[in-house]
Amino acid sequence: MKSWIKYCEEYNLNPTLNFEDQSERLNETKKLSNFLQHERKRKSRNSGKLKMNSYSSFVCYYEDIKRFHVLRGIKWLPTYLIHMKFKSLKRQYAKGKNRKLPLLSTMVNRMEKWKILDPASNADDELIVMVMMLSIYGLFRISELLNEPEFTIGKVEGKCQITVKLTDSKTLIRNDGLPELVVISELGKRGELSWCPVDILFRRLFRSERKERKQVISMTRKNGTKLTRSFYSRRLKEALMKIGVNPSKYDTHSGRIGGATMLWDAGFSDAQIKRFGRWRSDSWSTYCRAIKSKCLELSKRLRESELSERDIVVDTDEMVISPSEEAI
Repeated sequence: MKSWIKYCEEYNLNPTLNFEDQSERLNETKKLSNFLQHERKRKSRNSGKLKMNSYSSFVCYYEDIKRFHVLRGIKWLPTYLIHMKFKSLKRQYAKGKNRKLPLLSTMVNRMEKWKILDPASNADDELIVMVMMLSIYGLFRISELLNEPEFTIGKVEGKCQITVKLTDSKTLIRNDGLPELVVISELGKRGELSWCPVDILFRRLFRSERKERKQVISMTRKNGTKLTRSFYSRRLKEALMKIGVNPSKYDTHSGRIGGATMLWDAGFSDAQIKRFGRWRSDSWSTYCRAIKSKCLELSKRLRESELSERDIVVDTDEMVISPSEEAI
């Protein structure tokens, strides 16, 4: 929605589309189509490369604008022009071709073992690790964290847990204007591995005894400036390169994608993943990549099938036989 609002302000347009007026429907659809074309050509200030590089990104933008109107009781009736525009985008961007890959806990474990990032002695590394761990284990969007949400501390069955209250604009729109609550429990030490989002959060903010309290998650770097998306992206890619992973396939959303993929692999239901990741649709499923072990399991099941042609029920009512076939 931020991109849409910014685009409307730049060109002095009304961000609310009026499809109910038949005489305006075509013009309003063209406005929306022109916005998608504008995003298609927009370049990143840092890299100079095109910002939009996958079909799913355009779909997300469109769905956010649609949801903005539907939640306000405004009819959503764009013309066929939008359908044609998306057909063109799908051809060009080959759905999913450039979609980012998931950041997995095994990759984070390697970073910790090899001391690629040092949160104990470097304040910026501590901040990067905290954001990375929260994005994986809380399925946070980077924008939700950069918005510096409020959190509270509590204990359940002797384990510390944090409850983060999200008030990011995208979150509010998707949750009917209400803040979302995300609960993360401490992971505990796993052998020689100790990185945990709850531990790092407390060490960074309090460096003292854990008591029930409320505070904002600070995103301030050691030089006093706020953490930016580009700085986090750069440090993450540098860390991935050092553990032998191609960084071009990973970015700020990879932590959220990784969390969803690992939940799916662990056998959690679609409803559980959607609820924990705060998804309203099944778009989370586009993040889950094919896992070799699952492909092997599927192939094995197919191989073991003992179905025969006699097991198949044929619906004769749906069979259509041409005169020539009948003669044969």
